[in-house]
Amino acid sequence: MEDIKENKEPGPELKNFRISPKTIELLRTQNITSFFPIQQKTFDLIYDGKDIMGRDLTGSGKTLAYCLPLIEHLRQSKTIEPDKKRENRSPLIIIIVPTRELVLQVNAVLNSIKHSNEFQVSAVYGGVSVEGQAEVLRKGVEVVVGTTGRLLDHLERGNLKVNSLRCVVLDEADRMLDMGFQEDVEKIFEYIHGSKDGRKASSPQCLLFSATFPNWVKRVSVKYLDPKFTQVDLVKNLSNKTVSAVKHLALFCPYANRMSILADISNYLY
Repeated sequence: MEDIKENKEPGPELKNFRISPKTIELLRTQNITSFFPIQQKTFDLIYDGKDIMGRDLTGSGKTLAYCLPLIEHLRQSKTIEPDKKRENRSPLIIIIVPTRELVLQVNAVLNSIKHSNEFQVSAVYGGVSVEGQAEVLRKGVEVVVGTTGRLLDHLERGNLKVNSLRCVVLDEADRMLDMGFQEDVEKIFEYIHGSKDGRKASSPQCLLFSATFPNWVKRVSVKYLDPKFTQVDLVKNLSNKTVSAVKHLALFCPYANRMSILADISNYLY
């Protein structure tokens, strides 16, 4: 395992990375002209197909850090192209996150770097129709972003195929542990690696991101990442899990009034 520590020196411009000019223009329209440290440190590793275990604070740009190099590599290899559908449209990338909100966030980032209709993203999470999501998966997608329970549900039903999978991303891994999802995560990895359904074992690229490295996260990395994976640690000994620019506010209210207060907050914000 190679270990990369924090480096605070200014990073190179976006044009010095293997990013297409059209993507750079798309990023500029979103006021993205340079990388955050986690994006800078992991871009080439991910683009080159390496397994990594990345640690940085929540809010540090981890979503773009893995979405951008994965998509740019698929473009460079012409695996995805505008207005051209792949013959076998089983997912190329599966991204596992702990909450519906994160599914929608990752989905938005992927769509923000899309060139025309070159790839399709399927967002799968609980609380909505399984059948509707299954129909989308059957038609074919390039990327699936989902919560653990719903991804496992689709795998068990046979809706989600992993025979063409190039990469699996486990994001917010420590939150998976905090929320009690570790068993579901390991079952998903068993399907992906072929030990759950009798398929021949496969070893897609594996990216694991977390704000902390509890024992379970370390165990998962040893079990499913390439033994030569690179650890990118930009947190070191910080005890907080979020960047200082993120504000956390607590509002205490009677249990029965939660929904009305949430509605008031939403109306105030939007």
